[in-house]
Formats: sequence, structure tokens, C-alpha cells
Amino acid sequence: MSISLSLKGHNSTSQYVAAINWAWKNGADILSNSYYIPTHSAYIEEALDSAANYGRGGLGCPIFFASGNDNSSTVVYPASLPNTIAVGAISPCGERKNPGSCDGESYWGSNYGENLDFVAPGVLIPTTNIDGGYVNNFNGTSSACPHAAATMALILSANPCLSAADARRILSESCDKLSNFNFDEQKEFGSWNNQIGYGKINATAAVLQALGIHSQNYITSGNVTSVSNNYRLVIQNGCAIPAGIYIAKRHEVSKEITFPYCENPIISASANGYSAANPNSGLSKCLVSNVTNTSAKLKTYVYEVQYNINGQQIGAFVPVAPENITFKVSVFDKLDTNVVINNLSITDMQCFRQAFSTMETGDFAVGGSSEVVLRAGEEIIFGDGTNITLESGGNFYAYVEPYVSCTSDNRHQSFLAVRSVQPYGGKEKLSNFEETSNTTQSSSPTVYPNPTYNILNVDLKGEEISHIVIHDIQGRVVYNKSFAGKQTAVLSTNNLPAGIYLLLVTDTAGMTHRAKMVKK
Repeated sequence: MSISLSLKGHNSTSQYVAAINWAWKNGADILSNSYYIPTHSAYIEEALDSAANYGRGGLGCPIFFASGNDNSSTVVYPASLPNTIAVGAISPCGERKNPGSCDGESYWGSNYGENLDFVAPGVLIPTTNIDGGYVNNFNGTSSACPHAAATMALILSANPCLSAADARRILSESCDKLSNFNFDEQKEFGSWNNQIGYGKINATAAVLQALGIHSQNYITSGNVTSVSNNYRLVIQNGCAIPAGIYIAKRHEVSKEITFPYCENPIISASANGYSAANPNSGLSKCLVSNVTNTSAKLKTYVYEVQYNINGQQIGAFVPVAPENITFKVSVFDKLDTNVVINNLSITDMQCFRQAFSTMETGDFAVGGSSEVVLRAGEEIIFGDGTNITLESGGNFYAYVEPYVSCTSDNRHQSFLAVRSVQPYGGKEKLSNFEETSNTTQSSSPTVYPNPTYNILNVDLKGEEISHIVIHDIQGRVVYNKSFAGKQTAVLSTNNLPAGIYLLLVTDTAGMTHRAKMVKK
């Protein structure tokens, strides 16, 4: 919703208060504010507190403000408040926007400092024009702020159950740690830099985390695996010691990590070491290599600087001593819409597989102390003759739970646990929807128009329809009606909220067919 305030900044305190309160009281999930307020006000702060605490039905509204365009080390008000999120601007070259950055706009810079949360694109942004048409040079932290707010909208669309605090944590933790900045300070949501906060927003990483994709997160130390003596190191600006030429020992620090079995793991890792670049500008770096479905290798570098070019003894580790290197790692299991698992045998390991919608599985041989967990958003199908064989100590779990659901009602979750050594076979289906046992995947009805606004036609391709049930994404029944053998049924969708729905269409022979529709 658009709430109009003066673009010149000549607004009274009561106008700011009215605008903020109108937003959260009338259903705005996120507040994006590309302005600053010159004078502190207890009334404005009270309105912001109310939005942060009581918006979104009590979950709280994330509130974004631009950090300011003064190239100052002080974030402007009210972006500086604890319950607001301060967004700075980054240049197209990955710098904090400043008068000397690569974009050539020498007349402004993004404010930074203690209260900055993170940065987003803020230079030469294409957008709509208030007078109609488009422009391609929208800039300032005013353009960075809506980028961050839009990413927050993606987070809450993926998981509307999140509180404002949890959503803010996800957006902060999922930021990219740009290699030309040192993240050498620890804050609430991880490593932080005075110039760009937690880093540059990353929409993909944020949404993956918001969806609750199974991940392994930990911090670990590394070991020195090689040392290069008499290394001629050229230091440029950005390191912990002055720019210059030095003689050093380069220590390669690496760590072998293992994680539960998953197909095509996504590994996000950072380290407090430097890159191997020479000349080196203090680029923090963590290389990820040798990736398998259960392991990977992490690598970074530290430099034991011994002498400068004049022969003067230095005797310092840059950036830290090898024993102080830490790797922060997150391993995500890639989330595909539909997953087919072929016969799989594992021993003494964990295996977590998931599908946003449907999973079909073959045989499992679970050896030793292995644990297998399968999760799908809609259903898991065990085909004819499927065998799940467990050795003593092995565990097999399969459950269905929507990835976007705020309910803890167990009626919308199906669960299977196999803990015995007896083989498990036959044709089974786990589904969070109340489907009949003879539901078939082989035939889908035609639904049109799809997306729909108010009328939906359902055609069973020559079969006659006896019953239609519609479930929302949380598994709740929102439509339930019998029909007298119609080949095409016409449904009114006027009263359905916008969203994704599952149709279960039963024909006169008792077979149930599936289809999805989108209500606009």
C-alpha cells in the first residue's frame, strides 16, 4: 500500500505517526521508509514500536529505513533505532557507495557505522517514475531500502509464520560477506563490518533459509596444511598492516568437513583468513572444494609477516594466527519440487532428503547406526514392492509437512517411522491431504483459467465428476461439493483468498485425480 508523505520532508510529527499506524493497522506486513526524520520524537518511536510488536497479527512488522546519503559514519534517524532495520547502499563494483566509487557519482555516499544492518544495490537502479514511465538512474539509500524490503517480502512469502525478529535474523545471516571487506566484529547475527554491516543481501540464500530447508550449521577450526617460506607479499590498502612489500610465510589453513548425505549439497562458508591473492587487499576468503554428497574441503590463508622491504623485523600474523582461524559453515540440502530416489544403501551416516511437493522412493538398506529422514511438502509415495531394511540401530523416518504452514495441527501431517529390522514393503502413500487410498497420479483434470480470478472450470477429460474437494496450502478444506456426473464443473472462486490450492476430483468410478490451481 502506498501512504503519501511529502517528498520534501516537510511533515509534522502527527503525519509520520498517522502514516506508520495506518500501515500496520491496515494489514501492511513490511514498512519500507526511504526518508529520514530530522528531529527525534517519542511519539514516532511509540508508533514504530507498535508496528514492530503488534503488526502482522502479533508477529511484528519488519521496518526498513534508508541509512542516509551523507557519506557519514552515523546512520540517520530513525534508521538508527533498535527496532528498525538500517539499509545502506552498495555500488555496482561491490564497494560501499562513496564519492570515489566506480559508478562516477561523486556527490554522495552511503552512511555507515554502528547501527548499519546491511547493504543493497543503490546506484543506477531502473524503476517506475512517479510521473509515469521509467527511469534508469534511481539512486541513494532510498533505492537500497526497497530492495531489502522486497527481499523480506520473499522471506515472508516463503514462511509467513516467522516473527519479525526471526525474519530479520534470516535476512542478516544470509548476507554475502563481500571479499573486499573484513568482517572482524561479532554482533547478534554474526560477523559484521563497519562499512557494510552484515554484508550484501542475498535473496536466494534468505528464501532457502526461510523455507526451513534442512541444514547443518557450525563453526569449526582448521589445521595448517602447507607453509610457503620467503613469500614476497605485496600488501595494498585494506589489511591490518600498512601497504607495502613484505617477506612472509604463507600458511594454508584447511578443514575437512562431513555432513549428512544429501544430493547436490549447497555449501555456504566463510573464514576469518585472507585470500591467496598477491597483491593482497585483505580480501577475506574461504575456498570450498572436493565437494561430495557427504563431505567437502574448506581452505583459507594467513600470513606470518617477518620483514618489510627495508629489512625491518615485523613479526606479526595477518589477519590472525593459524590457530585462531575459524570456518563458519552452512550446508543446505537442495530443495527440488519433485524428487525420485532410486534404491539406496547407506551405512553409519545420516541421510536427509526432501521435496517441496512430491517424493517417490525406492528401496532403502539402512546399515549400522544410520538414520534416514525423508520429508515432502505434499506426499511421499512408496511404490509396489518397496523394501526398507534396517540393521540393528538403524532408523528410518518419513513425514509429510507443508513447507509453508503456520499450524501445528497434526491432522495436516502424516508420519511413518520404521525402527525394526523387518523389511517394509507394499504400496503406501503419506500425504498431508485427506486423500482416498485409490488416488491416482496417472490422470490430471484440466482446470481453466489458471490462474483464476472468480470462475474455475474443471474438466475430467471424458470422465464424469462426482465430487470435488479443494485444499489450501496448509491442507485445510476450503471447498467441498458433490456433482451429479458432470464432465465439466464450474466453480466460483470469489471467496477464496489469493494463493495456491490443490484440487481432488473424484470420478463416478471412485478414482480421485489431482490438480493445482492459483487464485489471483
